[in-house]
Amino acid sequence: MDAGAGNVTLVPIVRRFDPAKAKDILLASDIVFISGGDVDLGMKYLRKRDLIPSLRELYDRGKLFCGISAGAIMLCRNWMHWRDPDDDGTVELLDCLGFRAAALRCSR
Repeated sequence: MDAGAGNVTLVPIVRRFDPAKAKDILLASDIVFISGGDVDLGMKYLRKRDLIPSLRELYDRGKLFCGISAGAIMLCRNWMHWRDPDDDGTVELLDCLGFRAAALRCSR
């Protein structure tokens, strides 16, 4: 809070998903933070909930996006996906959000 943090509002995309509420929260936010976990699963739910077009529109309008671990990877163009996790020969590219990275400088 001393650094200027305000309210944090979760946008559930797995359970209790409400498309209109999700879009309202995303529009009203200053920053969209994507948490870590599993890149494949995260992208699956963004597709399933049809949130990718809305997220891309927000990004194109200048909304700040950040993520940690798998969430940061999901902001990139692609990631690796294995059709068979036990066979490296089955690796293929997984499409992610494709946001361009920008260097940020923190100041006190």
